[in-house]
Amino acid sequence: MKNSVQSYHWATAYDPLEMKGHRLDWANQPTVYKHIEGLPSVMLPDVMPSVGANGSTIAGQVPDDRPTAEPSLGDLARMLRFGYGITAKRSYPTGVYEYRSVPSAGALYPCELYAACHGLDGLSDGLYHYEMSSGRLVRLRDGVHTLPPGSPDFWMAIHPVTTFYVTAMFYRSVWKYRDRAYRYHLLDSGHLVESLVLVIRALGFQAEVSYDFDDEQTNALLSVDSSREACLAIVAVKGRSPRVSMDRPAQWDPIPEAVRACRVSAKEDIPETIRFIHAASSQRHRPQNEGRLQPFWDIFDTVERRIPVRALEDPLRLSWEQAVLSRRSSRNFVPKPISEGALSDILRSLASFPEDRCWPHRFVSCGVLSAACESIENGHYGFDPEELSLIPIRKGDMMEPMADIALQQRWLSLAGLEITFVASLQELHAMWGARGYRYAMLSAGRLAHRVYIAATAIGLGCCGIGAFFDGHAASFLQLPPQCALLYFVGVGPTRGRE
Repeated sequence: MKNSVQSYHWATAYDPLEMKGHRLDWANQPTVYKHIEGLPSVMLPDVMPSVGANGSTIAGQVPDDRPTAEPSLGDLARMLRFGYGITAKRSYPTGVYEYRSVPSAGALYPCELYAACHGLDGLSDGLYHYEMSSGRLVRLRDGVHTLPPGSPDFWMAIHPVTTFYVTAMFYRSVWKYRDRAYRYHLLDSGHLVESLVLVIRALGFQAEVSYDFDDEQTNALLSVDSSREACLAIVAVKGRSPRVSMDRPAQWDPIPEAVRACRVSAKEDIPETIRFIHAASSQRHRPQNEGRLQPFWDIFDTVERRIPVRALEDPLRLSWEQAVLSRRSSRNFVPKPISEGALSDILRSLASFPEDRCWPHRFVSCGVLSAACESIENGHYGFDPEELSLIPIRKGDMMEPMADIALQQRWLSLAGLEITFVASLQELHAMWGARGYRYAMLSAGRLAHRVYIAATAIGLGCCGIGAFFDGHAASFLQLPPQCALLYFVGVGPTRGRE
């Protein structure tokens, strides 16, 4: 079987000897908001959460076995606005820029969000598109659609009261990143998935994530043209009691053509490489072994050399909701040390739980590059999220070479800490087929979002890096031959926040 994961990933790798610039087609610059005209809509209530939880620890909280209450319409509004909402606005000579609760490569925001709701007081059962710019829910379908088409049987026991469908509109990222754009579709979707998970948990409910669904039927349910927009992940809010029976028909009633014809640009050319990997990863693959991929740091691991991550906390400056509202991609790092408590907080935010069916560490492993951390020497480490320990790999300066690898972005050399997300492309394909590429890239985005929120909460800057010389990165990090760097984030004090 052709390894489509490796084929796509290395076909879209950056090489300093083969980099070719291209001009952006400003006449066809994509819009960053999707508007659907001519359908009924509901204005969401203007509410703010009162969570009070610390932003750097909310990701590590284990939710109760069962929710204590059913979510309200106000809770849904909180989930949408803090999961994927506008958090601030800034005026420039060219117009107004609107910050969102999640980062996005090139601020192109390929993702759209749909919500299937059932049993919420004040809202009719149905499928809605979330129109972020106006704070409205646009009604697409009547009825109960909280069970994703082709979802595994265990979803029946979840009793989902709300199901969020995360899609990507391909051309938004293609406009700038071309063939490599599918990587950003998945990473950005992963950020959004984890943003939703965190707000659901912060409000006291349980979240269930799924990457496993019937692509064709799900896109038909959403009535999107899957050659231009497609569902990549699903997040459900668990209910307290069984739902009424939910039909999953083989064919959906048509939605007005205005919905299907929604475009982000008059010209939306999608490269064949993206069509190839999306079609390949749309095939569901049942693995023989549902285990975890081997972490890249296994080859360096000895118990005697491990460094435990102590359970220390820096004085937390921001609550969870403040961290969401003030989160930015920060590049103005300054050479200041990162305390042991801050490092502990960031690493513990990555320690998600294996009980999660989409446990991110099943698909990716994490590395740590330290340049200015008070508690560990400068160098490269593996991170074990279950044992909460670091595995020494190599000592020395990591930041200067990584800045060069990241397309000579010199500001990155001043970061005090970098978290890397690595996967074995060979094992991904062997275990899950091409769909494994989705699993890994979505998981990298999810874990990176935890770092963003934790870093922001303790007053540090953070910035995700998806553009780098792939081969040089694998060589410098001494990764096993089958492994590749998928994504990494730089963290450190920044000007004005030291």
